[in-house]
This record gives sequence, C-alpha cells and structure tokens, in this order.
Amino acid sequence: MTAIRTAICALFLASLLLLVAPSVHADLETPGDVPTRLTVRPVPSAVDIDINYGGAQVNIKGTAPRGAQVVVKISSPPASTVLSKKGRVLGFLWMTTERARVDNVPGLCALYSSAPLQSLLSSDELARLQIDPTFAALLNGATVESAAPDETPISPSDAQAYLQGLLNARIEQGFYRLHERDISIQGTEWATSLSLPADAPIGSYEVTAYAIEDMQVVGKDTASFSVEKSGVVDFLGTMARNNAVAYGGLTIVVAVAAGLGVGRLFSGEGGH
Repeated sequence: MTAIRTAICALFLASLLLLVAPSVHADLETPGDVPTRLTVRPVPSAVDIDINYGGAQVNIKGTAPRGAQVVVKISSPPASTVLSKKGRVLGFLWMTTERARVDNVPGLCALYSSAPLQSLLSSDELARLQIDPTFAALLNGATVESAAPDETPISPSDAQAYLQGLLNARIEQGFYRLHERDISIQGTEWATSLSLPADAPIGSYEVTAYAIEDMQVVGKDTASFSVEKSGVVDFLGTMARNNAVAYGGLTIVVAVAAGLGVGRLFSGEGGH
C-alpha cells in the first residue's frame, strides 16, 4: 500500500508540474522582455518640388533597444560641384585663375544624435562611419580634377584647399548640419525631424540610424526618401535638358510678357 501511495503522489506532483510549467515559461517570455530592434522610418517617403515649394519637413522616427542612444545620418546623393579659384592677373585684375570639379561629395548632410557624438563613440569610429561632427570624413572618397579648358593638373595641396573650401561653404550655407541632443527618446521609441531648404538637392536621400551602448554600435538600420521635381518645375527642367531651343524661346516669351506687364502698370500709374 505504501508503494501505491508513493506512486500516486509522484504522479500527482508530476501532473501539477506539467500544469504550472507553461505558465512559468510564459512569464519568462513576456513581450516586454523581448529586445527591441533598431528601426528607422522617414515620413513622408517622397517630397515633391512644385511651383509653390519653399522647403519641407521630413519626420524621422523609429524604435531602439531600451537604454540605447541613437545617431541618425541623412545625406543626399553624391554630386559633382565646380569651384573657382580667383587671383590677381596683370597685378591689378581680380579674375578666375583656376577651376576644379569635385566629385563624390553629398550636397546635403545632416547629423542628429540623442547625446553629444564624441561621448558616444571614439573619434576613429565616428570618422569610419562618417558621422564625425566636423564632417571632414565626408571628403574621404572625393576626387578633384581640373575643370579648365586646358585641363591643367591640380596639385595635391591645391586639391586639399578646394576640398576644405567646399566643406567650409557647405557648413556656412547650412547644407551640412549638426544637431546634437536633437533626438527625443521615449522608452523604445525615438523621433527627430529634418527641415529641407528651398534649394535642397534632387534625388534619393539615404537615412542611416545607429543604436549605441557603452561606446559600441549595437544596431543599424537604413531607409530612404526622395526629393523630386513635379508639375511645372519638372516640365521646365525636362525641357531645358531635352530641348534647349524650345526652353530658350519660352524664357524669351516669358521675359517679354513680364516686361509688357510692368510697362502697362507704370503707364496706368502715370495716367492718373
């Protein structure tokens, strides 16, 4: 009898453990304990430049692991820029003495972070990821070639001067922007916003987000949004590229019409 009682008790305890185990396992896997993955999403996904365009705002938001800091880099497509160097000619004339074309440098780059960048990663890592606060790393892949008719070779020192001048101009004009502590984080959700200027470069913008903990990148995600011409602006741009003669004729007609309108305006004022 004792053996039977022992067997029954053992069977009862085993059944009880089987009933309790699923609930314990469920408690260990509650949704709140599942690590949050880094994500990034720009809104809207497309910005149209029409006749009334004067700038736009793109909201950048996403999720991140709880407790992580977030850095976001937004950059327009690499482009080609022609720069001029002026100097004295014949001792008294101030003229363009050299022209250079700089390739593979984004026209716009904006950096956002939830904390100062230099407190999040080492200087070498910031440069490697091209998110250093000086923007100098953006020039690492740039090339400088002569844009003069005779294609006079440009010395390395002059090439570096062109690159530094372009970098300084982009920062001064607001096309390269640093916004530290400008990402708000609430729990596992974060957000910031980009103000596009009226003369924002055209093309597909790349948005790269990094999650950072203890001076290490623990997550990365990318997304994109486009800035494109539409309506009349797109029509005129296409005409200028594909039919320069028609575009030139249209501009003459518009200029003449504008001149006639101004003439009538002043003529009407003089008649009173």
